[in-house]
Amino acid sequence: MDLDENSKLDTVLLLDADVADLFADLSQYETDLADHGTYFDETASARTAVAAPRDIVVIFDMATGNSGTLVDHSNGVTIGYRIEVVAGAVRCVEGGTIRTAASPLGIIATPRKILAAWSQFPNGTSTQSVLVLYNFATGEWVHAPDATHASTTPNPSHTLTIKARSGGSSPYPNTLHQVRIGRRFHSQTETSEDWVALTSPGVTLGARRVEGTPIDRTTEIGSEGSFTGPAVLATGRSTEADALRLSSPLVNEQVRSPLTLRNTYTPARWHRPGWAGAPESRMLLSTIFLREVPPNVSEVFVRVHVLHYTAGAAIVPVYLRAFSFDGYSDPEAFCTDEGTVIADHGVGGAGEWVTLGPLPVARDPKGQSRFCLGYNFNHDVAAAGLTDTRLLIRAFTVEALPK
Repeated sequence: MDLDENSKLDTVLLLDADVADLFADLSQYETDLADHGTYFDETASARTAVAAPRDIVVIFDMATGNSGTLVDHSNGVTIGYRIEVVAGAVRCVEGGTIRTAASPLGIIATPRKILAAWSQFPNGTSTQSVLVLYNFATGEWVHAPDATHASTTPNPSHTLTIKARSGGSSPYPNTLHQVRIGRRFHSQTETSEDWVALTSPGVTLGARRVEGTPIDRTTEIGSEGSFTGPAVLATGRSTEADALRLSSPLVNEQVRSPLTLRNTYTPARWHRPGWAGAPESRMLLSTIFLREVPPNVSEVFVRVHVLHYTAGAAIVPVYLRAFSFDGYSDPEAFCTDEGTVIADHGVGGAGEWVTLGPLPVARDPKGQSRFCLGYNFNHDVAAAGLTDTRLLIRAFTVEALPK
C-alpha cells in the first residue's frame, strides 16, 4: 500500500478514518493498533514513546459538553503524554502536569470538526510546548501561549491508547478522524498545509519572458543559418540578457555586527593596499567574496550601505572603492570610481546607500572573480576629526550588468 501524503519521515503513527479503519496504521511502520471497539491501543509502544522534539495532531468532532481522552501514553498511573478534553478545553498533559491548554472557538451543541496540534522542541535544558487549535467549520485558529517546562521522556513499556486512557477509561464520546505522532517539531504553518489547505502558488504580475524559438534546418526554410542568421542571433541574445536581469545578485550581504573602521586601519591582517591604481584605498579582507560570473558579464554594479559618524566634535570624509581581481599573485585587478561619504549620520543613525557604480570584472580561468571593498579616511590627509571619524559597512551588493 502506498504511504499516505501525511506520513512523513518523522511519522511513527498515522491513523486516518477517512482512508481506512481508525486502528489501521498508515505510516511507514504499518503496524495496526488493537481494536477494542470504543478505543484502540498498542501495548509496550516504544515507537510512540517520543520525547521532544515531538508532534501530535488529533482531528476530532467536538460539541459543547464533550469530555474525554483523545491520546494517551501511560500505564494508567504514570503519564508520558496525554491530550484530553475537559470542560470545553483541550489540555496537554505530561507526568500529571498540564503543560498547555486552550479552548477552540465556535463550539456549539452540534459537533464540529476540530484540529489540535501539540508540538514540542528542546529549549536549552527545558522543553517548549506549542499548541494550536483550528475549527474547520468557522476557519478560526487559537494559539495557546507557548509554555517552557521540564523535559520528560515517555516510558517505552507503556501503552499508547487512542480515544481513551489506558484500559479504556475516560473514553471520548465523539468521532476521531485523524491522529499523527511524529519525532519532529511541526510549525503552525506546516500543520495548516498538511491538514487544512495547501496554499496556492503566487501570481506573477509582471510580463512573463518567453524563450526564443531556435531556427535550424528542421524548420524547412533552408539550411541552418540561411535567411535567419541575424534573427536567430538577436533572439538568443535578448533571451540571454533577460535571463541575466532576472538573476540574483552576485553578492547581497548584510552584516549583522559590522566592524568599526577608523584611520588606523587595524587590525593589519584584515587590510591590504588597494590595487588597480588605487593604493590609497585599504582593501578590507573581510569583504572578499569569490563568485562565479556569467560568461557574458563584463561589468557589475556595486552599492554599499554605511554608517558614518564621529566620536569627537569634527568629522572627515571617507572614500570608498570596490575591487574585482582574479586572485593570482600578480593579479589583474579593476576598481570603481571613488564614492564619498560626507554626512554625519550620528551613532546609531540610519546611514546611507553609496553607489560605487559599474566595476569591470577580472576573472580567473575558471570564470570566477573576487569582489572586495576598499576605503580610506580623508585620503590620509591630516585634518581635525581624522582620528575621531568612524565608519561601519552594513551591507554590500554586487549585481550583474548584462551586455
